Amino acid sequence: MYLVLFILLLNGFILCEETLSVNKAMKIAATENPGLLQSKADMDASFYNYWSVSSNMLPTVSTGFTKIYNDEEILLNFDGIIIPLQPKTQWQKSVDVTIPLFTGGALYSAHKIARKTESISRLVYDENLEKIKFETLEAYYNLVKMEGILEITTSARDLIDKNIQMVEKMFDLGMVQKKDLLRAQVSAAEISQQIQQAKQGVRISILTLNMKMGKSLDSFYTLETFIPEINENRGLKDWVRSAFQNRPALQTAQTGVDIANWGYRASIGSALPSIAAIYHWEDNSQSSGFSSETSVERTMLNISFEIPLGLSNVAKIGDAQAQLRKSRYMAQEMETGIRLQVEANYLQYQLMYESIELANQQLLAAEENYLAVESGYENGESSQIELIDARNSLTNARINQINMQIDHYISYNRLLFSCGETIGN
Repeated sequence: MYLVLFILLLNGFILCEETLSVNKAMKIAATENPGLLQSKADMDASFYNYWSVSSNMLPTVSTGFTKIYNDEEILLNFDGIIIPLQPKTQWQKSVDVTIPLFTGGALYSAHKIARKTESISRLVYDENLEKIKFETLEAYYNLVKMEGILEITTSARDLIDKNIQMVEKMFDLGMVQKKDLLRAQVSAAEISQQIQQAKQGVRISILTLNMKMGKSLDSFYTLETFIPEINENRGLKDWVRSAFQNRPALQTAQTGVDIANWGYRASIGSALPSIAAIYHWEDNSQSSGFSSETSVERTMLNISFEIPLGLSNVAKIGDAQAQLRKSRYMAQEMETGIRLQVEANYLQYQLMYESIELANQQLLAAEENYLAVESGYENGESSQIELIDARNSLTNARINQINMQIDHYISYNRLLFSCGETIGN
């Protein structure tokens, strides 16, 4: 008995649905969405790359230790002086310190490029974060919508079943013809098909929401269906100004121009000589035949210059100039694209705003019309066709209202995203 009770409790625990708000869904997506996690990894990689490139501007120190074991010892007698040409064992310790003095701006340009690249990775992450949050919000309210449509069509089916029962009684009493009963049954089949479509819509919406959140596709939730009110009076110019100030994608394109500019500077620097100071110290196990000292110190100045036999530096400069022009065109295209996106989203938001009141009026009229036709049908003043049309109009009006309410809220958040502003309530 206790085992059965335990199994029942366990099943109840497993099957219980989690209550989920849209804010909670967006927070889950921000930490578990695979695509966003990839973007986070790219950002971390860019940081370490910047760290690596920056270290190239610092002095480098290399040390070495070599020990050699020979099979035999070879000695040289030079005027009574025994000089070991090949001792049994010999070793050498060395230290080299290299300091870059002048590289034609190559190291500094690489440092700036790495820094800008890191900034771009952060901007891309911010853009992807807001994109995932919006897509999660959209998936969340699409699920709310489909569940609402399923509830509406199920209620419509209840009305149809009630109507069929009434028609069957009237048909048995000879008050209606066979065709009236058949019309009611056809209407029941149509609404059953709508219910199936709504169930499929709910299933697809659940899968989409789970995918955006990075959860198991089989997870189920009880949703909070509250839709926040929107009080927004900004005009199109204000929205466009906000996009140009806040949209990470536009900042990314502008930073790309900076990177291309530093790349052009680096290509020019590559045609100049590079100068580095080198300090060398070594300690040997024995002195050489040319010096009695076992320890040696040297300070050197290394000047290197690449002879452009194939005019490769000229080609690099030309390529860098082309990349700079390309990045500028891309930034212009991005600015135009974002402006177009904001205007399109603003017009869609305005359309949804104006459609809500019309949807409310349509629903009110459909409810009054259905009550009037239903009453008239019961009294023999309305036909079966009029009753079916009134019921279909009521069902469509209810579906249209929930569509307009949710689409309006989604369109508002789509506008926020296109302007680089925080979405959600």
